Amino acid sequence: MPPRVLTITGPTGSGKSELVRILGELASDDFDPVLVTKFTTRPPRSNDGPEVECVEEIPRDCDIAYEQYGVRYGLKSQTLWDLVAAGKSPVVIINDVRAVEDIKNQFAGMARATYIFREAPSYERLLSLSHERGVGSSEPGAEYGKRHLKAIMIHRIYIENVQLFDWVILNVGTTIAQMRAQVEQLVRGEAPVIKEIS
Repeated sequence: MPPRVLTITGPTGSGKSELVRILGELASDDFDPVLVTKFTTRPPRSNDGPEVECVEEIPRDCDIAYEQYGVRYGLKSQTLWDLVAAGKSPVVIINDVRAVEDIKNQFAGMARATYIFREAPSYERLLSLSHERGVGSSEPGAEYGKRHLKAIMIHRIYIENVQLFDWVILNVGTTIAQMRAQVEQLVRGEAPVIKEIS
């Protein structure tokens, strides 16, 4: 596979981190994925990985930026260009369809957008994930009701813009082996099997 910019989009708990882990396991002489750090103005979390750097302000040279839940995110497209020029495939976790579209437009045929689908957002799952990640208060209430409504709206935006994505990874009752098989197809550049999702 020639160097590609790989974007990964999906709601909280959909399996984005697992997808990144599998991509790393599939690295070879022909495929060298590198997880790219994006900047965010949200407070640090105990489970933050190398894909985020928490800052007070998004650096000025971040030319790809978006906002979600009142938090700003930024990414430097020059970082992506530098990695591609070095023969690597930058991997970006990015949860904004306009930012995905920006990357696809900027990198034309060198970008592949992947959406990972697990389930429509449920209040109970959002509450459980929020507690696991130390986000919000320890008790359910109006705050989670608002977050749930936002999660539903974002889910609808993903579904309404599914044509933007080159790949849809289905993580619905999926084993790690089944998910890996889908990711292997992606890396080989084989045509994905897109099923209807709602």
